Amino acid sequence: MEDFEFSPADSVIEGVVTFDGKTPEHATLSLLVYTSAGEEGRRAKVGRDGTYRFEAVPAGPVSLTVDAEDADGRLGFDEERFRLGEGEVRKLDFGLTTLPGIGEPKTK
Repeated sequence: MEDFEFSPADSVIEGVVTFDGKTPEHATLSLLVYTSAGEEGRRAKVGRDGTYRFEAVPAGPVSLTVDAEDADGRLGFDEERFRLGEGEVRKLDFGLTTLPGIGEPKTK
């Protein structure tokens, strides 16, 4: 059996998601962190005020994606990749816009 040295999970990623300048009707964030022990994934919904927060995140390369929908059914998406340091508090805001072509309102 191998011994793994785990990085402390003491980092934070937080921010605000807007969609065409407003709080989205629905938005979900997907966090994937690559560590020496493998991958760690989490999901979070955006609060009513557009804020989100991931706590106790281990250091390492990160992929953070957000997908959102406004009240008219238009879709928005964005992704950020970065390296998160131990004990770092990373502020990352997303300003989404309607996706061309597939971001058209749903017919009712």
